Amino acid sequence: MTEFKQGLATYASRIHQGARAIGLVEEKSENDARLFVNQNRTSLEALAANIREVELATGDTYLHGDSPTAIIEAYSHLARLWATGTRHGSPISRAVRSQEASHARQQRQRLRQAAQQGSAPGLMARLQDTLDFFRESLRQAARQAKAQRKTS
Repeated sequence: MTEFKQGLATYASRIHQGARAIGLVEEKSENDARLFVNQNRTSLEALAANIREVELATGDTYLHGDSPTAIIEAYSHLARLWATGTRHGSPISRAVRSQEASHARQQRQRLRQAAQQGSAPGLMARLQDTLDFFRESLRQAARQAKAQRKTS
C-alpha cells in the first residue's frame, strides 16, 4: 500500500471512529508543514514569507511571531480557513458566533481572491492538496460506513 493510500486509510478510519474532520485537517496540515521543512522541500523562513505574502494580499493577520510553532500554527490556521472558512473558539453568545462566522467568511473570501491573484502559489497549492486529501478521506470513510451497514 502506498504511503498516500495508507494515510487515507488512517484518516478515514479515524473519521469513522468519530474524530472531528476539522481537527484532522489541522493535525495533517501541521504534520505536512513539519514534513516539508524536514525534507527540505521548504524552510520555515520560506513558509513564513509565504504567509506574510498572504497577509499582505488579504489584510488579515495569521502569523503571530517568528517561532517555528507560530509559523506552523499560522499554516494550520490557513489550512482550516481554506477548508472550511471557520475559526477557533467557542463564543458564548449566538451574536458573537454569527459575527465570527461572518468574519471567517470574509477572511476566506480574501484568501481565495489572493490565490486568484497569484499570491504565494506554492502555499496555496499545499493548502489545496490538504483539502483534496481530506475530501478523499471523507469519501473513503463514507464508503466504509456504507459497507459496514450492508454487512450488519
